[in-house]
Amino acid sequence: MTRVLLALAGVVLLAVTALALVWLLGQLLTGLGIFIVGAAGVLGRLLWFLLVAGGSRGWCTLWPARGVRARGSPSPRRPAPSPTGRPRRRPPPPRLNRPPRPALNGRSAPAPAFPRRLNASSSAPNMLRCRQKGGLPMTIAITNPQRTGYAAEVVANAFLELAREEGRALTQMQVHKLVFIAHGFTLALLGRPLIYNTVHAWRGGPVVRRLWQLWGERGTQPIEGRLPVAQGEPELAGDPEALDVIRSVWAAYGQMDGLELSRLTHRPGSPWSQIYGQAPDLIPDQVTREYYTALARSA
Repeated sequence: MTRVLLALAGVVLLAVTALALVWLLGQLLTGLGIFIVGAAGVLGRLLWFLLVAGGSRGWCTLWPARGVRARGSPSPRRPAPSPTGRPRRRPPPPRLNRPPRPALNGRSAPAPAFPRRLNASSSAPNMLRCRQKGGLPMTIAITNPQRTGYAAEVVANAFLELAREEGRALTQMQVHKLVFIAHGFTLALLGRPLIYNTVHAWRGGPVVRRLWQLWGERGTQPIEGRLPVAQGEPELAGDPEALDVIRSVWAAYGQMDGLELSRLTHRPGSPWSQIYGQAPDLIPDQVTREYYTALARSA
């Protein structure tokens, strides 16, 4: 009986030992498999990196970037230094062979002159002085004042004459506003300007700069005599349409004082209200024409 028990114990011990060895062998094989898989992954990544790096290097060698010289390519030539040590200048581009200008009386025709700047002459406002390409002044006469407008002094004298016929005197504010209103209705009714001088949107309303230069220090004192007009300046005697507009404006607005005329030109939507506070403060004729055209249609 004792022998049988010992034999069974030996069999069980051998079985346990065999199972332990099998388990240990499995663990070893599992660890070896994991190591092989990890090593294979590392080798694969290293091989991929080498392939990518080698491919990109070969690409850069075949197609070098701008400004990078490929290995083995000849270096560009550089200009030889000058004997003085200074850098050589590039030669100028070749000039085109242009046909000569036609001759006038055996001489070469001069280059055509183009006006660069047009400035109103103070001595003769009906003349425009411009400067040619060669620097010599050139004068252009205004032969049709009905298209370009008259001097503001001429229109102002017309209103001063109408007031003088009624035994009245006008201030500079009244003349400024009457000239501007007549200018606006001439643009609206006749489709042309009445004055060629600039009109500015100042705090007191629309102001003709040319008249302000003559009356800037007068203030509210009445104007007694006529304004001086430059020699050769066109008069309104030959323009009955413009005179009709001036008389109509005088009949409608001539009895108003300066403050009333100023409030009239300060109304919302007026040319002054559209331009005042902007830079530059010039009131364009187009804005004035649109306003007084709408005002004439609503009358």
